[in-house]
Amino acid sequence: IKGEIISPDTIKNLGSVGCPVVLWYPDDPRYTSSYVKHILPFYDNIFVVSKKSVKQYKEMGAKKVHYLPVGCDPSIHRRINSDIEKDISSERDICFIGTYSSHRANTIKSLDKFQIGIWGAFWWFGRGIKGKNPPTYGPEMVKIYNSTKIALNIHDQTDYGIKTNMRLFEAAGSGAFVLSDGEKGLSDLFEPNKEIVCF
Repeated sequence: IKGEIISPDTIKNLGSVGCPVVLWYPDDPRYTSSYVKHILPFYDNIFVVSKKSVKQYKEMGAKKVHYLPVGCDPSIHRRINSDIEKDISSERDICFIGTYSSHRANTIKSLDKFQIGIWGAFWWFGRGIKGKNPPTYGPEMVKIYNSTKIALNIHDQTDYGIKTNMRLFEAAGSGAFVLSDGEKGLSDLFEPNKEIVCF
């Protein structure tokens, strides 16, 4: 997964002993030009989460590239019916679970009249934003999605219009009402304004 910490020499050595070497790269198109292009030729198969990356990676020397979007795990990301299981302390009008970016912070600031809970890394950079909490994952994240009225999805600016993110699947799989930024790329996997509502 990602492969940033594996040197091209290690990838070549694995391939030279007959071991199939596979990369699942969920961060395309980020780092494509700076890093990924240097390791692409050494993998037997590459899986990407953006359809747009398939052609691009082949042109950059990848042997075989396949589209494999992200998803969720129904045994974890599910609707919780019992109030005992839900995280009542996280009840909010709106929740956002994800890493800080100035783009995301600006969107959240525009919603300051609502009760918002934020869970994610680096939100100390978000000056004047209330409701910040440490990152959350797995079952704890699912409890939050089950205890909020609206799960907000704001793509990273480098992803917008290129691919869907895991948050969409995790929140929707948890039965949350998902409000997402824009329909680009969503209609291949969701029915906009029925399964996911867009702004």
